[in-house]
Amino acid sequence: MGVHHRCCGGCFTQACGDFVRIITTFFLTVIAIVSGVIVLLGYFLPGVPLFVALRTTFLNWLMILAAVAVFVGIANLFSVHTHKLKNKKEAAYSVLLLVFLLGTFTLGLFLGPTSPAMDFVFLSIQVKSLVVDCQVVNVAMFSGRRYDGR
Repeated sequence: MGVHHRCCGGCFTQACGDFVRIITTFFLTVIAIVSGVIVLLGYFLPGVPLFVALRTTFLNWLMILAAVAVFVGIANLFSVHTHKLKNKKEAAYSVLLLVFLLGTFTLGLFLGPTSPAMDFVFLSIQVKSLVVDCQVVNVAMFSGRRYDGR
């Protein structure tokens, strides 16, 4: 337990912060589960117009939130790697990443998102990323077991 600070109520502030974090996490989890159940009911009960309308609304919100998340992620990626270029820290990888990021973006602008070339780019990136992700998980699991002495 924390040390009680008479001047600022430090231990009470910490306890209050933990309580708020737990309650917030709980309510966000409940909202996610209820939303997921409503979307599933909209798929499995197409005869109930309320569930179908809610499913459509939730999925539209999801697409907007996903687009914003992707935009924020790309902006962060661009910002981090341009900063690395300015500091000349791991510049080769940053140049490579930025060239392919801007190249893919330019290709998408000129060819459009439904062109066969863009389909090839995104499918090959997804498949290669999946393979790398599986390898990373395997290495992490092996190294964890190695250091545990198993």
